[in-house]
Amino acid sequence: MRDVVCIGAATVDIAASSVDETVFQKEKQYIDDIGISVGGYAANQAVTLAMLGRSVSLCACIGDDLLGGLLKTRLSEIGVNTALIKCRDNISTTAAISLVGQNGRRNIITVKGAHRSINRMDIPMKILDETRAITLGSIFSFPALEDDGLMELLMQAKKKDVLVFADMGTDNRKLGMDGVRRFLPYIDYFLPSRKDAENLTGEMKPELMAAKLRQAGAGCVVLKLGEQGCLVVDGNGENVIPAFNVKSVDTTGAGDCFVGAYTDAILSGLGHVQAAKRACAAAAISVKAHGATPVGLSAKAIDELLK
Repeated sequence: MRDVVCIGAATVDIAASSVDETVFQKEKQYIDDIGISVGGYAANQAVTLAMLGRSVSLCACIGDDLLGGLLKTRLSEIGVNTALIKCRDNISTTAAISLVGQNGRRNIITVKGAHRSINRMDIPMKILDETRAITLGSIFSFPALEDDGLMELLMQAKKKDVLVFADMGTDNRKLGMDGVRRFLPYIDYFLPSRKDAENLTGEMKPELMAAKLRQAGAGCVVLKLGEQGCLVVDGNGENVIPAFNVKSVDTTGAGDCFVGAYTDAILSGLGHVQAAKRACAAAAISVKAHGATPVGLSAKAIDELLK
């Protein structure tokens, strides 16, 4: 029995830091570092879970190319099972270039590669018989699966008592609530960012965003509020969990790290609020170094920061 299967986006991240705002006004600019790492919502969540000691598999699509091979190798080195990753021979592995500013903020340039092609045929339903939880990384990032297959997967997960954790990406198809409404009653933990939740619900206040998502059927709603921490809303009320005061070097992947750490904490038997505290601590650790892979992350490191 594995702990988690992470389903969704896997990419190669190329991060350039720290980039001055005048980058497009100069022919050449010397910066501190250019790094290549694992990226993509689901892959980042899987990496976090592996670093926290969980048995985790990644179900995703990559291209049959150099970047795809590099991605699988690195995931395996970290401890993520890659047996469920599918290779496409007609689409390149998705790559994203992150320009990281001096304040840690990032601007991302990417292409629509293999990660968006994942569909129902890529996800064997038998995984639900041997898995405690699945994470969706993220809704709106795998259109083929959302249109056909995801609903069946979620219904089967509910039937088999497999916990479902879901993040949310950019709503490029402008579907709004209609794009998630049918899924929410089958999602135990919905963890969107404040910006994505605002765009989805049309509300400006986090409390109203969470209320609308709960009314639509989501179990526990955890809104990621960046430097303000997170808001946890469940059947017992609302709780604001403050962020940790650390120097941010690069926020790439912090939200995915949060989701992975939250999933780990829930599987350990912690309540929603305590899980959110550990997730905030994990995210704080992740922003202290460049790249989406959280350098120095471990259960012990989280414990030390919480003290």
